[in-house]
Amino acid sequence: MLRKRPFEFPGEKAIRVICDTDAYNECDDQFCIAHLWMTPRFDVKAMIAAQYGHVMNVQGTEQQSYDELVNLATLMDIRDEVNILHGGVTALPDENTPVDSEGARFIIEEAMKDDPRPLFVCFLGATTDIASAYLYILHSGLRSVRPFLYQNTKMHRAYLLYSPDKEPP
Repeated sequence: MLRKRPFEFPGEKAIRVICDTDAYNECDDQFCIAHLWMTPRFDVKAMIAAQYGHVMNVQGTEQQSYDELVNLATLMDIRDEVNILHGGVTALPDENTPVDSEGARFIIEEAMKDDPRPLFVCFLGATTDIASAYLYILHSGLRSVRPFLYQNTKMHRAYLLYSPDKEPP
């Protein structure tokens, strides 16, 4: 991903990662995002801007997170090398209704790819996009994709997605 890396990491050993973040909400997210982008072992497929402030009902927070991701990538001089997507602009309206976003659709698309490496989806904020992706799959009737969500209890808000031909750890 970055033009100047201290060393090359074998592609087949790289870890596929999607990160969903409310980057504008707290100042520590930028450090995590920069770390993800600079770590040679991570094959960062996308950063998804997340909304925040469900309790406060703050409008426009997803766009603020998107703009912050673009700003950070620009400051790091990697804007043309990274995939930044819009996430859901609101929280889920209820437990059965997904929020449409390019981020949720990308999670499904990436999980469906014929890639032997597991896909990690990590969250630095709301889990709206992974919940929406999962609801889309449940409601779609697609049997070609039936991902397992596996939460590692040692990693707060990190999930692995698998397609049917793969077994969860």
